[in-house]
Amino acid sequence: MLLFVLIAAILAAAFNAASTVFQRKATGSPNHSDLFSRKFALSVSLHPLFLVGLVFQVIAAALHLLALSKGTLLIVQPLLSLDLVFLFVYLHFKYKLTTGKKEWLSIAAIVIGIGTLFIIANPRSGTAPYELTKWLVAVAACIFIAAVSVFITKRNEKSRIRPAAAGMAAASGYALNASLAKLTLSMLKLHGLGYVFVHWPVYGLIISAIVSILLMQNAYGAGSLTISQPVMEIFDPLISSVIGLVNFGDIISHSPEAIFGELVSASVLAWGIYTLGGSKKMDVSFK
Repeated sequence: MLLFVLIAAILAAAFNAASTVFQRKATGSPNHSDLFSRKFALSVSLHPLFLVGLVFQVIAAALHLLALSKGTLLIVQPLLSLDLVFLFVYLHFKYKLTTGKKEWLSIAAIVIGIGTLFIIANPRSGTAPYELTKWLVAVAACIFIAAVSVFITKRNEKSRIRPAAAGMAAASGYALNASLAKLTLSMLKLHGLGYVFVHWPVYGLIISAIVSILLMQNAYGAGSLTISQPVMEIFDPLISSVIGLVNFGDIISHSPEAIFGELVSASVLAWGIYTLGGSKKMDVSFK
């Protein structure tokens, strides 16, 4: 079971990386005033390269759903951070980059951080019953984070703040989407297809998927990928994990020693994501 989850999530990360290459090229470098506009969304969505990337993203989403059907958010979402590794390795060989020790250390930190985090935390799926109030709070919190981030993106023309805020908006959108996907799959397993289509999560899943793609377009177009990508990679699994713990009742080891080890592992992982994602070489194919 665990092996199935690992393989599906890692393959999802690989296809996500492929989609990033095409979709980032499609977004180009729009004017600040065009971000989050209907004109920008339509121009990017109809771009041939974006459509190719969307195919890869759909495949990644299917694999993501397969992983979530058997595994907890606490396992699946951090594994998706490996898309950054796949992306960098692709750029390394495609453009024959001279990759330094810092980049390879970052990749090692990501892999080691994820591995040790899983070993120490020993995440298990929870059995908490569905509570509408908790989900309304989770949805409202993600919408609030996204709305504030969009506001900051639109109001701020500074090159570093803008992509960071746009990346946060996309992260909250994808975290909510993954959480609603897990909830919908749980309802499907417990109650069947008829039950799913007369309750709100499946429609929230569809809406959040569309909104997340639009937010991602703007995150790519808001500025350097070296700023927006690390923000997305760090905060998507972080927000998802919080929802997993609170709403699904997922379980992790919580002895003082385990908590310390989890914090250290998470810090190593975050450093690896930040450092690798922040490498200027990540933008090489998008200029």
